[in-house]
Amino acid sequence: MFFAGSPARPCPGQRPVPQKFTLLSPIVVEVLDCSSQRANRPPNENEVVLDKADGMDRPTFCKCDCIYAVPRDELKKHRGTVAVERRRQIVRAIIISHGWNALYTAG
Repeated sequence: MFFAGSPARPCPGQRPVPQKFTLLSPIVVEVLDCSSQRANRPPNENEVVLDKADGMDRPTFCKCDCIYAVPRDELKKHRGTVAVERRRQIVRAIIISHGWNALYTAG
């Protein structure tokens, strides 16, 4: 799901998530930074373009190189649900931008 009005956090996070929150906690969710600037260039390796199929008004860059932990109650306006194929692209971009693909190619 994509929400508008998500608070921006510097990566790796200037404001730490309280210890009572864990990544498995239903009150904290992981989000990516999506820019509402017009996507008038091809996406970088760490980006995926979301569009109307994902609830965006226009093509929007989703940066996959930093994952933020945000309290669920700080998310404001539900914009849409990211299409399954786009989710696959996001997972690939996260893996590549963090260098985790090297774990599979190192031998």
